[in-house]
Amino acid sequence: MDHTPNIDNQFSGISLKELLKIPEMEKCKLIAGKKGISKSITWVHSSDLPDIGYWLKGGELILHSGTLNYDVDLFHILRQLHLANAGGLGIVLPNSNLSNEVKKLADFLNIPIIYIPDEIKFVDLTTTIINTLINSSYQISNVIEQFWFQVQRDNIFSFNIKQLINFISNFLKIPLAIYDQELIFTHTLDKENQDKQLTYFPQKIDNLTHKNFLTYPIMEKETVKNTLVFPIEGRTDHELKTLERLAPHIIYLLTFSLKNSQQEMGVRRELTFNLFKNIIYLSDNDFEKNRDQFHMQASDLHINMTKKMRICTMYIHPKISLPEVTRILTEFFTYEIGVSLLYAHKNEHVSFLIPASFNRGELDRMFKRLKTFFKNSYSEDIPLYFGIGNIELGIKGIRKSFNQSQIALDCAEEIGEVVWYEDVDLWKILKLCNKEKLLSNLELRLEEVNDNNLRKIQQTIDALIESNFNYSETSRLLQIHRNALRYRIEQFSKMTGYDLFRVEEVVSFWISLKIHIKE
Repeated sequence: MDHTPNIDNQFSGISLKELLKIPEMEKCKLIAGKKGISKSITWVHSSDLPDIGYWLKGGELILHSGTLNYDVDLFHILRQLHLANAGGLGIVLPNSNLSNEVKKLADFLNIPIIYIPDEIKFVDLTTTIINTLINSSYQISNVIEQFWFQVQRDNIFSFNIKQLINFISNFLKIPLAIYDQELIFTHTLDKENQDKQLTYFPQKIDNLTHKNFLTYPIMEKETVKNTLVFPIEGRTDHELKTLERLAPHIIYLLTFSLKNSQQEMGVRRELTFNLFKNIIYLSDNDFEKNRDQFHMQASDLHINMTKKMRICTMYIHPKISLPEVTRILTEFFTYEIGVSLLYAHKNEHVSFLIPASFNRGELDRMFKRLKTFFKNSYSEDIPLYFGIGNIELGIKGIRKSFNQSQIALDCAEEIGEVVWYEDVDLWKILKLCNKEKLLSNLELRLEEVNDNNLRKIQQTIDALIESNFNYSETSRLLQIHRNALRYRIEQFSKMTGYDLFRVEEVVSFWISLKIHIKE
């Protein structure tokens, strides 16, 4: 099937700046209207008609022999060219015969005036310019033909959107990006083409410096859905004209692919969510029966189920609707954390997947930000409860971590808003402790410790416990030098009277501190 769009091969021309570089025009000199030198020249005429504007379509370079009443006729001609959107004026009058008033008008109207020496014949000049224009247009048309030839030959219409932008970028040897508001897809060239890659794409389209980029809207039902962006820094006039002519063809191809890609992504996302839901919610018997099937489904969806992950389960307050919860969670994970949200819901709970790359300190900070995120969405302070399972491996591990998150969530109202499964047994031990004695002892030891030092002590002890008292790992978690960590522990030991180099003293202090915070 031929998908090639019916797009006219319009004649786009060459800028006057580029034309002045060809050998036959080296002796010509720009004497006024410098700001209009980038105008596109689409054709060239020689004419001494005073009312030349009537015969023009726009973009023409007019060559005038100079048989005119100097300033009076030049004023009239410049206005005619401006109204006709002409590309410029070439005259045989030397610069010294051109008044300042004429130059000022040309500058004001952005009509470039070129001085043509007597030895250059108009017939030679028009022939050269026309041949240059035709050759340029032919080259661009040839690029468009090559583009569609490769599209049809390689069946590019079957490509996904990422493969497609890689193809377009490599074909043009130019980096490109696609945005909605945020950067969606980008392709930068390989090392052999690094000299072409002069600009990096910002994360948001609002931060584009438009003089450094070409932007083309990708429409859907008269609404801008995405934007195609090319960097233009360091591009020649011919490259930019090629891009300008090829852009409608690229947009046609991208619109086709994006539409299919969105449909495909929607189906794939729904299948992924259903797979996740079945893994965590099916009964033990049904899970075991379908375990191999889950692995095959994950493979078909290109999901790696052999890596380590953990599950967090959140309690949905009755005042918050499920669509609102999923919207807030999706926005938070996408824009704040930078990962895709994979979740499932049942009754008043939402469970979601968290990559194992996040350590406990990072997750504690993340949940604080998430609570703020929810708080900013509602005028009233709505309690949020999270149960967090351990890091587990594979499909069976996901199910195990989910069950752990449920157990932790059951303790949340009693223990606190965010409960880790690994802490649940410890909290059960704390219930059996003599709180009064522990707190009394702790308060005596913390009399001379200010709030700032107390926070540092708590962070240090949490890191020690998380790293199993590995000082190198603890210093990494706290982002301080190992020697600085030892010095800090020595100082805290002097302040509190606890020997924080001994595991039993650290645990005793940590339990007392947790009770102190809870109380």
